[in-house]
Amino acid sequence: MEGRDYCYFHDPGTSEKRRESRRLGGHKRHGVDLDSPRPDVTLETAGDCLTYLAVAVADCLMSGPSLSRARALAYVLSTAVRTIEITEVERRLTILEEKFDQ
Repeated sequence: MEGRDYCYFHDPGTSEKRRESRRLGGHKRHGVDLDSPRPDVTLETAGDCLTYLAVAVADCLMSGPSLSRARALAYVLSTAVRTIEITEVERRLTILEEKFDQ
């Protein structure tokens, strides 16, 4: 910046503006609309979690290929498998409880 001791990136006077620009840039880059209302999210059952995990998988698959997306996809899928296992255990436990309550 002409007539200044520091460039834009090192000027102490522009630190707040740089911080806000980074924040907004990161949100825009990832498609986050800061002004839109947030959806209601319910996470009370394993089935609720599986619904959102399926959305996360779809989002990963729609994005272009990259190592970080592949890692994210692997993590989400491993979480989904564990959630499916828990759902199955819960289902079996419910059946057993119903049999013993009779």
